[in-house]
Amino acid sequence: MLSKALISSLTDHLQQAVLVIDQKGEVVYCNDSAAQFWQKDSVRLLGKQSSALFHEDPLIQEKINGVLETAKVFRMGGMFCRHLLYRREVQKL
Repeated sequence: MLSKALISSLTDHLQQAVLVIDQKGEVVYCNDSAAQFWQKDSVRLLGKQSSALFHEDPLIQEKINGVLETAKVFRMGGMFCRHLLYRREVQKL
């Protein structure tokens, strides 16, 4: 089981923006770099639909949907997306 503390310890120090998106397409976790990238407090990003964050990039939206549907990894430039399976309780980070 992935806990919020574990995810935070692995991603908070990164300069890259990290989002965890659940099966409904909602952001359930973001690191500080993601909050800075979208110029929002991290609390305001939680619960947002990924489609709202990537509305100007249909390719990214398509890739995210593909990951959620197939559980396959995709890489694009410096970006990488992977479907993480975790328990429902963790989705409520």
